[in-house]
Amino acid sequence: MKTVIITILILLVFLLACQKSVVQLVEPTKVNSQETLQEKTPVTETITNNVENLLNERSTPTAIWECLPKVKLDEPFEFDLSWNPFYLRTDIDGNRVIDYAMVIRGKKTKKLGLLICKDAKEPLIFGELAKPKTPLTDMENDNFIGSHWEIITKKEAREWYSNVPNEMNKKLANAKGEIISFSYEIDGVLYIYWDGKAFQTIAQ
Repeated sequence: MKTVIITILILLVFLLACQKSVVQLVEPTKVNSQETLQEKTPVTETITNNVENLLNERSTPTAIWECLPKVKLDEPFEFDLSWNPFYLRTDIDGNRVIDYAMVIRGKKTKKLGLLICKDAKEPLIFGELAKPKTPLTDMENDNFIGSHWEIITKKEAREWYSNVPNEMNKKLANAKGEIISFSYEIDGVLYIYWDGKAFQTIAQ
């Protein structure tokens, strides 16, 4: 009987020793896993100058990817991330095919331009960065320096003209599609729209 008790005690001591060893082995592994995860976590706040990486990071629509290789400029460019959102989805020519608009800047000169992927395929570039220069406004350097931009629908433009039937609202109401509106810090607004033949602008 004593032999059985001694044997059981020895087994218990052995099992307790094994359990302690397993805990000591597992705990460092957990710490190392956390350190590995921290090391591999991408720094999402870092803004890269590489447009493709930037597009991946921002989950940009595939249509923009397909449009970008067709852009012809004298220098590499990047998106101006001071704009939020940094691209707009619209139907600016009213043909019911999605267009995309983006504010871009040259990596070297920092000149700004407005890139419109018409029908999500054909790139049109306006502003100081364009080649050849295609001004949309009489602003100095034709740079789209603003604090906000948004899309104005045809319905909204028509309601404006219905409420205030002035010449500016009449032109906006006759736009073929949606209108891009740039808001400026000093109480100014710039509207960009398609009249059926070309892009037009109205400043207020």
